[in-house]
Amino acid sequence: MDTTYPSSAEFTVPAELRGRIPRRVRLTGSGFQIALAATILLALGAAGAVWVGSAAVQQRQHNSALHKSGREIEGAITGHPVPSSVDARVRYTFRAGGVMYSGDARVPEELAHSLAKSKKLLILYLPANPAINRPAAWEPSPSSQLALLLAPAIAAVLGLLLCIPLSVEHRMAAEGRPALAVVRKCTKGRNGYLVKYELRLGNNEKTIEGRGWCKSHQEPGNGIWVLYLPRAPRRNLPYPLSYCRGIA
Repeated sequence: MDTTYPSSAEFTVPAELRGRIPRRVRLTGSGFQIALAATILLALGAAGAVWVGSAAVQQRQHNSALHKSGREIEGAITGHPVPSSVDARVRYTFRAGGVMYSGDARVPEELAHSLAKSKKLLILYLPANPAINRPAAWEPSPSSQLALLLAPAIAAVLGLLLCIPLSVEHRMAAEGRPALAVVRKCTKGRNGYLVKYELRLGNNEKTIEGRGWCKSHQEPGNGIWVLYLPRAPRRNLPYPLSYCRGIA
């Protein structure tokens, strides 16, 4: 295997990497898209969590009021739960004060089969506001509110995952030092070309291996610019980076 390392005299350090460290950094087009997507996902996650929290507080208030002042009345089932459904729900109507009201509720798993054949359902409602009502036979499960947190949690996690490569590349673009590396292997992938390379820092005979994505194909033995962190040289990436660039 060729062990010749390229000389810095044969290459020109990119202008944006010649300034003092830490450098100023800008996002590339792809970096801006990733940052925007991460911001939207984190915002959706936060908004969803606030909404679920508000709904939980409101549900507790309604349930407390029904316990204190609720009145029972017989209602008619208009939509039967599907016993095999993950979220079996029942829909119903009832008349209070000459006005017809409707509602729906999640059915406990142990009651889904019995309700599937019923036509009537005992409803607990608030006389001062009949729109606040629920089936009298059971209370809303706290787990139903926790289930609503799943979507906001997933959005927040995805947003945080998108932030990781941005954070890594931002630090590399700001603090990384340029060094020439020699390509050992290049493989085509979905995101471009996955390059494996080796670099040698200063007079140190010990080589450091690295890998990263390049936009163009690199032949084994080619020299490429790499950014590495001085305190952790094994943390390195091919330059130019995908999401961040130094500013000259």
